[in-house]
Amino acid sequence: MKKKLEHQFRLHEEYLTLKGFRLSPLHTFYIGGGTPSLWGKRGVEFIHDLFQKNIISLRNENEFTIEVDPDAWSESEIEKWIDLGVNRFSIGVQAFSDKFMQIMDRTHSLADVKKTLDFFSQRNLNFSVDLMIGLPHSEDRDLSSELSELIKYHPNHFSVYILKTRKNYPLKVQLPSDDLIRDEYLKVCNILKSFGYEQYEVSNFARDGFFSKHNMNYWHYQSVAGIGPNATGLLVSDEGNVATRYQWKSVGQGVSEEVLRGTSLIIEKLFLGLRFKHGFNPYELFRRESDALILNQLF
Repeated sequence: MKKKLEHQFRLHEEYLTLKGFRLSPLHTFYIGGGTPSLWGKRGVEFIHDLFQKNIISLRNENEFTIEVDPDAWSESEIEKWIDLGVNRFSIGVQAFSDKFMQIMDRTHSLADVKKTLDFFSQRNLNFSVDLMIGLPHSEDRDLSSELSELIKYHPNHFSVYILKTRKNYPLKVQLPSDDLIRDEYLKVCNILKSFGYEQYEVSNFARDGFFSKHNMNYWHYQSVAGIGPNATGLLVSDEGNVATRYQWKSVGQGVSEEVLRGTSLIIEKLFLGLRFKHGFNPYELFRRESDALILNQLF
């Protein structure tokens, strides 16, 4: 895997150069997909060497995040990541209940979750919690209790996602109704708001000053680079009127790409803007003189 990533990184540099972009310095750096906390010392050394060999630097006030699975980390490994510069951790809790973790077929237990949250909370580290709703048998779930327990660990951020399944999902008939999922979602929103978490995006909640900078890049339609199997990146022109989305193939080292311009680009920006609390500026999306005349009549 190390050799494949190194080779892909070289191909990525060539791709960026071809498109007129360069990689460094970075505002944010996010290591996810799988369980990077399993990489241990070798993973830290690999990222360090990658930065050194390719003269990659992080800007001041950067955000450097890694994902952590509750049963795939050690204190010494976390300390090594911190030494490397990691200043934000995304913890895949999903549920504060053994029953519902088993329903999701998670390998970690509630005991693993408590141990993980204790470690990050006691050291006052900056961490986010992932929570999943819309699970099978949700009618028996006490989300209020789960959230109350999770909040005791003082995470700075929550990401709350609705379970998505494929057609052959074995528990499909046990999935909750849309009405129940709606009620779960609104309950989570209200509880987190009551504890001082601001809902700044459809699925994301944070204490003041702890919005995810990396995710904000996506929602503000900024250029984002990506490497790894199926990793996706976005390259936006300086004028903002053309964007290229590229995705690495899971087999092989090539990329597939989609060029967005005109109506397709506007629709995508509208979609992202509607997810985000602050919305979008219509005058930035519709720049033609004829568009401005229509907007002036509307607003």
